[in-house]
Amino acid sequence: METQRAIMIGLRACGHFLHFNMGGKAGRKRVLATLLREGEISQRTLQDLLDIQSGSLSEILAKIEADGLLEKVKCGSDRRGYILRLTESGQALAKQVTACHEARVDKLLGCLSDDEQLALLAMLDKLTLHWSSDEVASMFEKQNLSGEMTQL
Repeated sequence: METQRAIMIGLRACGHFLHFNMGGKAGRKRVLATLLREGEISQRTLQDLLDIQSGSLSEILAKIEADGLLEKVKCGSDRRGYILRLTESGQALAKQVTACHEARVDKLLGCLSDDEQLALLAMLDKLTLHWSSDEVASMFEKQNLSGEMTQL
């Protein structure tokens, strides 16, 4: 039980560190990096890739477009949708953001050997799969607003 408590404390600390030092869940940097990697894509595809609400994405895209980093072109097949592409200055900034991110990741994980990184990845995959299972997910649905378990 003490080991499990220490693991949860460590996971919480890692999550907190990554959230506050690597940009949170989504934002301009993540949008720019995704558009650089994917090229021209629809707004809906970008929304799915980033797992972000459409209103939040629209707000981010409007700011990026206003800064001259993004072009939105009406989609020929869907008159309501847009194809998104970075401008030259958007591509340059996205490359800079991506390089900075990759350098940070190298620094953060540099204390682990290649084998340790693969082992960590396997353990994280195992946890993620287990945590998304119906058995575990349903346990969290049974919490009341104060966080107390109503059933176990």
